Amino acid sequence: MKKVLLAVLLAMVVAIGMASAADYIYMKIDAKGVGYKNMEVRAQTSNKTYEGIALSELETGTGLVAKERYEITVSTQDDAKTGNAPCKEYNNYIDEKKEVDFEYMPIVYQNESYDFKWTEKKCVKNYIIGSVVDAFFTKAEKLQKTEEAKANETFNTMSVVASVAGKAHVGVKSVDPDDKKTTYFEGHQEWVGVFDIDSYIETRENCSVGTEVTDWLGCP
Repeated sequence: MKKVLLAVLLAMVVAIGMASAADYIYMKIDAKGVGYKNMEVRAQTSNKTYEGIALSELETGTGLVAKERYEITVSTQDDAKTGNAPCKEYNNYIDEKKEVDFEYMPIVYQNESYDFKWTEKKCVKNYIIGSVVDAFFTKAEKLQKTEEAKANETFNTMSVVASVAGKAHVGVKSVDPDDKKTTYFEGHQEWVGVFDIDSYIETRENCSVGTEVTDWLGCP
């Protein structure tokens, strides 16, 4: 029998991108409770398809949200700096921090049933240096996770520390921006069961920039 709970339902979709007025965006969330939660975030630093830096994130599930702390900063300012660096430096970047503690349980709220094990997915694509990093957690009955993702024109990094009962995936791929058929590195890790995970991925600059307009970076 499904447990009947008094809960607050949270459903949110956030889309962040280039705009004529807003070239700096900051968002912070601090929440806890019991119920159904759904959040989507999409951010990019370029108004052109498959260029710049792009982040996509999905989080959904039902049960106990003991902790949810989330911060994201997106800068799309295009003010070039001059100097002796081999590549131009800009103010385009995405910084994201997240800390969650989720436990799955089915719920009933106002005579409607909600029953979803926890899903948490994140993918960061850096088309400038040809790098993509991602971390997926699905069918999770318990998920405690601290995560940080940072990317600008010269690097793409992600750190994940998690305790999960469910499925987990962490992946990275590095491609030559000038020659999309050349892959320098590709790797992924898969877990099914109950695991403690501590993962750090860092990719650094390649000053070449490709000109193709196809999505040549897929999540590994």
